[in-house]
Amino acid sequence: MVFIMWSIEELVHRAQDTVRDFHKLQTLINDTKYELEFEFNIRSKRYVVKERTSIPMVFFGDIHGDINTLVELMIKLNAVEYLNSNSMKMVFLGDYIDRGPQQLLTLTFLSILKCEWRENILLLRGNHEPVKGLEPYPHDFPYELVERFGSDGGRELYYSFLEMFEAMPLLLYIPDRILAFHGGPPLSRAERYTDPDTILNVGNKEDFEDVLWSDPTEDIEGVSYNVYRGAGKLWGWRISERIVEKLDIKVMIRGHEPCNGFKINHRGMVVTLFSMKGYYGNESAAALRIPYDDNSWLSNIASYILLL
Repeated sequence: MVFIMWSIEELVHRAQDTVRDFHKLQTLINDTKYELEFEFNIRSKRYVVKERTSIPMVFFGDIHGDINTLVELMIKLNAVEYLNSNSMKMVFLGDYIDRGPQQLLTLTFLSILKCEWRENILLLRGNHEPVKGLEPYPHDFPYELVERFGSDGGRELYYSFLEMFEAMPLLLYIPDRILAFHGGPPLSRAERYTDPDTILNVGNKEDFEDVLWSDPTEDIEGVSYNVYRGAGKLWGWRISERIVEKLDIKVMIRGHEPCNGFKINHRGMVVTLFSMKGYYGNESAAALRIPYDDNSWLSNIASYILLL
C-alpha cells in the first residue's frame, strides 16, 4: 500500500473540488459512513469509544462551518505533519454544521480527514448533527444543500448525511484520564449506575439528550432542567465530582457552549472548547493538545490550549 503525504493546502483543495461535484460528494459521504459504521460494529454497536492512546491528542470544540479558523488552528499545531507520521490523534467534539458560512466545506474536509487517517480521527456527534426528535433550531444546513444542488439533490444528500451522523460515536473514554463528549456526560445513567461500562452504554433518547444538549453550571450543585436550551440538563460541581469518581477519570472535555476559546468549570473537572470565531460574538477560538504519557497538564490546563 502506498501512503500519500498530504499537505493541508492539498486537503482543502480536495474538499473544495468535492463540494462542487454531486457524485464526488455522495461517494465521500458513503465512504465516511462506511468507516464510521465499521468502527461502530467493531465496538459491538456501542456509542462509546474506549481506548488508551499512545500518541498525543488534540481536541477541537464546535466548528459550525468556520473552516478558516479550523485550518488556522491545524496549521499552528502542525497537525497534518503529525497525522502523516502517525503521531497525533485528533478528536472533534461535534457541531460541524449550521451557523457558519462554509458548513458543507467544513463537513467535507472533516470527512476527508476521517477517510485518510481513520482511527487517528475521531468525529463525535454534536446536537447539530441532529437526532430525530431532538433537532436544533435554526438548522440551516439542509438549506445550503438545496441551494447548491437543487431541491431533489439537496434532500438526497441531506438524508445521506443523516445516515452518516447515526454512526458517529457520542463519547470518548480514556480510563484514568478523560471522558469527552459534546454537551454533557450521561447524567441519568450516572445517577442510576456505578459500573463505568453500564454508565457509558448510552443509546436511548434520554441518553442522547443528556450527552448532546446538557451544560455545566456553577449556580447549582445537582441537576436541573436546561431551561436555556429547552433540552438536556444543567449539572453542578457535585455531579461532576461523582462522575469523575465513578468513571475513574481526571477531567471531562466538551464543546457545545460558546465562549472565547475555552472555559473551565467545576474546580477544573470540566473543560469547554470552542473552535469557531465571530458568530456568537466571541473573539477567540481554541484547541487543546495533551500529551499521552502523563497527567501533568491537568495542573495547568490553560498552558496546553492553543488560543487564536
